[in-house]
Amino acid sequence: MEHRHHQRMPVDIRAFIYRRGLPVATGRIRNASRRGFFIETDYGELQAHQRVQCELHPGEGPDGGPRRVLVCVVRCSPEGAGVELDEGDGPLATAVMACARPSGEAEDVRSNEGAIALQPG
Repeated sequence: MEHRHHQRMPVDIRAFIYRRGLPVATGRIRNASRRGFFIETDYGELQAHQRVQCELHPGEGPDGGPRRVLVCVVRCSPEGAGVELDEGDGPLATAVMACARPSGEAEDVRSNEGAIALQPG
């Protein structure tokens, strides 16, 4: 049974994962909430409770520039990792949610099945 405090919204945001300040992987954020997101990646070295940085590239618009945020990995799967945002980063949560697809294009985000293979760049 899932215990969620915030609704997840479908998004499509390119992201880079950093460890100790160095880029280690690319990925795509496919769903997000005000507290965290799921990042699809083939990088298999993430572990639960690990703190990493994610650099988000939401695209065009006023909040479209890259933004790096500290996150904590809360779960891992073969498709990627679920992460929780740093408590103090409310503006980032707002920017991520602004990238949500219109409700008419929403997809089922309760499952992370059907992950795509990610290409660098």
